[in-house]
Amino acid sequence: MSVQEPLNGWNTKRKLLIIVLAIAGAIAVLPVLYRVNWVGFGADSNKSVTVEEVINPRDGKIVKLTKTTEHFQSGKTLWDWLGLAGTLAIPIVLYQFQRSEKQQVDITSREEAMLAYFKHISELLIDKELKLLITKKQEDTNFKDPKLNALLDAARACTLSILRRLDKDGERKGRIIRFLSDAGLIGELNLEQAELTNANLNNVKLKGAKLGYAKLSNANLSLTDPRIIKRIKKALPTLSGCVDAEVLLYCADLQNADLSGRFLPSACFKSAILKNAILKNTDLSNADLSNADLRNTDLTDANLNGTDLTDADLTGAILPDGNKYELRQQLKQFGVGNC
Repeated sequence: MSVQEPLNGWNTKRKLLIIVLAIAGAIAVLPVLYRVNWVGFGADSNKSVTVEEVINPRDGKIVKLTKTTEHFQSGKTLWDWLGLAGTLAIPIVLYQFQRSEKQQVDITSREEAMLAYFKHISELLIDKELKLLITKKQEDTNFKDPKLNALLDAARACTLSILRRLDKDGERKGRIIRFLSDAGLIGELNLEQAELTNANLNNVKLKGAKLGYAKLSNANLSLTDPRIIKRIKKALPTLSGCVDAEVLLYCADLQNADLSGRFLPSACFKSAILKNAILKNTDLSNADLSNADLRNTDLTDANLNGTDLTDADLTGAILPDGNKYELRQQLKQFGVGNC
């Protein structure tokens, strides 16, 4: 489930609550308005005074006659209220319609941009032989080809651009990274400073990903697929099959991110911002978390064996045993390095 989904659900509930409260407030105020004359909700009346001059038949003198006429107007009827409501509703309905159309156009635009990106990268992989060149590089560490670097630079620029364009669309950002992972590009592209806020990266393989300085706040990087977890556990401790080995997340913004269940041995989180992040049951063995901001981070059941926490800020953090961090000495029992 995306990190955005519960937020969207809460926003919908909040809107409904506001509407219900507004209706209830209107019903409560109406009786009061009916009792206040100047607002014009209740029954109304107006008086007219006319003065006429007539001749008195008895003595022939002119006398003045004053006539007072009072006109009554009934209170607002249901039909009146419906007419008023209809008048007020027209601009609201138009606004909602235009807003809905704009949102639909935006969704369509983002979908088309993502599909165009997939097509472009696929052309680089196949038509431009990027996949073939990457395979040669993996087979021969001394392999060098200017064309490979040029193609990787083009793919990187295109990827960073589409991620920025998707803005807060976490689902499509997740599909972009999943595509790169499945295509074998996640460990080849330098994705430093990538805009991955709210990205849904649940169960996405991130082995070798270079995400230094990336914006990953509110991202879902949790690992929940039992098949992947089973495969990783079989590969440990050699790391040969670990889907998240050697991930670079130095200086990355991971505030409120969910990395629960991830296997991140030897990952680099140096100077990363992990404030309020969820690292439950996360394998951080031998990972570099020096100078990291771990305030209020949940490390319940996390593996901190050999983890470098030099100068890390653990204020308010929950340690693997479920206790809150208070003293540096607490870390010794978890096998933390440089403690």
